[in-house]
Order: sequence, then C-alpha cells, then structure tokens
Amino acid sequence: EAVTVARQNDAWPAVRARLERDDEPLEVRTVGLFYVRALCQGEATPVLVKLARRVLSPSATDDDNQLAVEALRVLHDLGGEAARAGKAVVDKEGGPELPKLWGKLPPAACEAGTGAPRS
Repeated sequence: EAVTVARQNDAWPAVRARLERDDEPLEVRTVGLFYVRALCQGEATPVLVKLARRVLSPSATDDDNQLAVEALRVLHDLGGEAARAGKAVVDKEGGPELPKLWGKLPPAACEAGTGAPRS
C-alpha cells in the first residue's frame, strides 16, 4: 500500500509479477488490485482480464472467484478500453450473475492509462 500512497507508478512491474503468481495469497493480490485502481494503471488490462476469466474455470476456488470479481470491478473503474474488455468478459463468459453485478457498478473512476481520477 505504501507504493500507492507514494503514487509510485514505476512499481507496476513488481505489482504485476505478484498479481500473476498463482501461489500469491489472496490478500497480496487484492492489494495489487487496489494499487492498479488507485493509480489508474490502464496497462494492467491484460492481467486483469486474465484474473477475471478465472471465475470461469471449473476448478475455481472461492479465492479465485473473489479475485475475479474484484478484477472486473477494477477493469470497470479504469474506464475506456479496460472497461470494454471487462464488459466483454461479463457478456461473453459471465453467466447470469456477473451482468447483474456489472450493471450495479457506479461510473468509472479513471480514464484508463491516464493516472488521473475522473471528476
């Protein structure tokens, strides 16, 4: 969380590595998602889409599902291309519950890739 508070955009490679590790604890990966959202890291879109699709796996655990839903929220909050990518996962692969969740989300908090919150 310290890198988020310090607004250290250059920490993204290290955060990405932690998000991509399957053996990383849920709490660590959730903090990584917080970082992506807080700093509007639009370049995280491919990683977030991969995490969001985990919910579709027949072997998905409760942690996988929780992480997938949070990744979808972050994609939405990034706006732009990231939000479109998240919506595509929801529409194509999300089953009945994810479209309901997507429809209840507030307006996007960032413009993807700008590093600045939307007003």
